[in-house]
Amino acid sequence: MVSKDVIDDASGKYTLFGIQGLTENHYEGHHNKMTKEEEKAVIQFVKDNFVRNTKVVINWIKGHFGKVYTTQGMQEFLKAHGFVYKKPKGIPGKHSDVENQQVMINKLTGLIVVIGQK
Repeated sequence: MVSKDVIDDASGKYTLFGIQGLTENHYEGHHNKMTKEEEKAVIQFVKDNFVRNTKVVINWIKGHFGKVYTTQGMQEFLKAHGFVYKKPKGIPGKHSDVENQQVMINKLTGLIVVIGQK
């Protein structure tokens, strides 16, 4: 089944450019495909470094090889090579010992009393 939009688009192209407007294909494809050596270098880069998102890898490839990848293309590349995204989890900070906590409580209590008196 063909949608009305597809028919309208084809009709408009035919009206403006004739049959040639319908048969031209301007798709260029992806000319920035990495070589096997470049792929190995990218995989090693990801293994050796903390990579928080695909933009880091995309920028690294652009800087080292002069090739540009989309976010989706890089996600597919990384997934195909066994990498997965895992959202970082927060780790609670270490609490100071009881004496340091008591000193801080005393300081804050003193400040609260001073502010309350104003």
